[in-house]
Amino acid sequence: MAQHMRSGILHMHDDGHDLYKKDPDLTIQQAPRPYDPNSRWHRIKNKFFEAPKGTASIYADIPFTHADWKKHRNAAYRHRIQFMLFLRVAGGFWWQLFYVALVSVLVGLYHLFILKNTGTSSTLSSKLMTPFNMTTFALSLLLVFRTNSSYARWWEARMVWGAVVNLSRNFARQALVWLPPAKARVAVRWMMAGPYLLKCHLRVNATPRFNVAHVLQPQEVDWIMEWNHKPNGAAHVLSSVVIESNLDTNRELVLIELVNAYIDCVGKCERIFKTPIPPAYTRHTSRYLMLYLTVAPLVLWSAMGWWTPLAAITVTFLLP
Repeated sequence: MAQHMRSGILHMHDDGHDLYKKDPDLTIQQAPRPYDPNSRWHRIKNKFFEAPKGTASIYADIPFTHADWKKHRNAAYRHRIQFMLFLRVAGGFWWQLFYVALVSVLVGLYHLFILKNTGTSSTLSSKLMTPFNMTTFALSLLLVFRTNSSYARWWEARMVWGAVVNLSRNFARQALVWLPPAKARVAVRWMMAGPYLLKCHLRVNATPRFNVAHVLQPQEVDWIMEWNHKPNGAAHVLSSVVIESNLDTNRELVLIELVNAYIDCVGKCERIFKTPIPPAYTRHTSRYLMLYLTVAPLVLWSAMGWWTPLAAITVTFLLP
């Protein structure tokens, strides 16, 4: 079996330098990418409607250290006022805040100039109060659904990535013990590169060559760049290294199962990436929320007057 795999897939020597002569039948054709982040539309969209890089870094999944946990447990540190952080968060949805502020000011001008000059009083606020209160509960349910769905997706992704880390450690530990030294070095290099290649596979602006240059040798980097699905390329090398080592059946099966587990994690990450929360829910909630925030200044004006813009902006900032 090992001889058959050796002749058809890879030519591997002990020094690992002739590892990447790929069979012509396995040549990967580069598929055109429909998404172009450098197009004019995407540049405009990123500039005006997407969160700045500084805002996105706030929500990054940063692993905690002992020092981080010590600060996190400190109530004074946890509840401190961070004005710059508030500004960075607000920068992520500045146009919604501006829209609500503009509506609030227009409502104030309407009451100040039109109603005051005509000598009539507005009953619009009292008329809107009942439907406004009735729909608040429905909006809260939609927001809870969206928040829970988002957290579930994040937690599943975190569990999958933890599995990638654990299987990488297990594969590297067992490869160093069971494989010949030269092949063990090749296997460990490619197992180290596996998570980086998966990250680049999932992120549109990540560069595989830059991310794995410190792990793989130059000819290895050139070889993996020919693959359209680079995590599969890493798994291809790992499986071939194990088979070329002529281990006993049990040890070979253990290492191959770890490679299979890596591909399973790749598939789970792709499923999360390619299957967002159904747009029927997210768009409906977003439109409902914007309608709610548009009506809010009309309802608040009778009670708050010119404090309405500040109250409306605060409510907009606090809603998820």
